Amino acid sequence: MEIKITKSLTAVIFASALILTNINAQERNDVIKVYNEGAKSMQTDIPAAIKAFESVVTLSDQVGESANDLREKAIKVLPGLYLKSANNAVKENKSVSEIVQAAKVAVAATDKYGTATHKETAKRLMVQAYNTMGTSYFTNKDYENALLAFDSLLIINPDYTNAIYNKALVYRSQDNSAALAGDDLPISLPRSDFMVLPCYWFSQKNM
Repeated sequence: MEIKITKSLTAVIFASALILTNINAQERNDVIKVYNEGAKSMQTDIPAAIKAFESVVTLSDQVGESANDLREKAIKVLPGLYLKSANNAVKENKSVSEIVQAAKVAVAATDKYGTATHKETAKRLMVQAYNTMGTSYFTNKDYENALLAFDSLLIINPDYTNAIYNKALVYRSQDNSAALAGDDLPISLPRSDFMVLPCYWFSQKNM
């Protein structure tokens, strides 16, 4: 009787293990399917690829150890995709707000997934985005928002000369001699230079 019970228990345990193995295999296959969708989209549809690889990370966390390799592969790919998306926003001449938003998303993604190189690239994109925003506001004579954009840029890169001179140009356009003479602009730059600033400083000189 005991032998029969032991055999029955062994059979149940074996069957359960087999079912669990099949379930894990199926779950991994589901992750592989999504990963392949992302890989297929990389050359033609960056947003779709990002969505797929983000799903790979989420699904892999749910599946566990058997999908860790797919998770790591997705994490390696994602920073570059976010950076490419932000670059495309600039190349496609999207609105300033879209460019800034894409750059912000890229910065957040590189902070989460990226290497030091990715983070530095994202930082440059953010600087370019804020410089574009400030220039756009200045062109439309929205001086307060132009200053906010250039100040946001200078938080990221305090030594970005283009933004420093652009701020001075905004102050000059506002006829704000107090700001030009004050401590808001770096002491190392001669105040006399600020009074004769040409508009070419709004070009992407330091990009």
